[in-house]
Amino acid sequence: MRQFDYLFEELPLVVIGEIEAALVTGEAMITYDRDGYWEIADIWFSGYRDGKPCSAAAPKVLYDMILERLTGHWRDKVQEAVSEQIETDRIIDEDDYADHRRERMKDDL
Repeated sequence: MRQFDYLFEELPLVVIGEIEAALVTGEAMITYDRDGYWEIADIWFSGYRDGKPCSAAAPKVLYDMILERLTGHWRDKVQEAVSEQIETDRIIDEDDYADHRRERMKDDL
């Protein structure tokens, strides 16, 4: 499976009706296959410690809350990012294949 980091900004940990609160920013490592199946391998979030920016592996409680939001409320956003990554991979793979063929043709001459 392939992987990429998905940046999320202002992800609400609490949603009540149309009110969103406890917004967090961070990254999720997404593993995926060519068919679009994906899962979250890890999560980091941004925060502040002593006034300095830091990125920390999410504690279990926050990890679970963020995981639930990314696979629930924000599932469509993550799926769109996965689809875009698959398309990018396809283009890169085609370019790599074309480069490989050109190199083979040069070697055959």
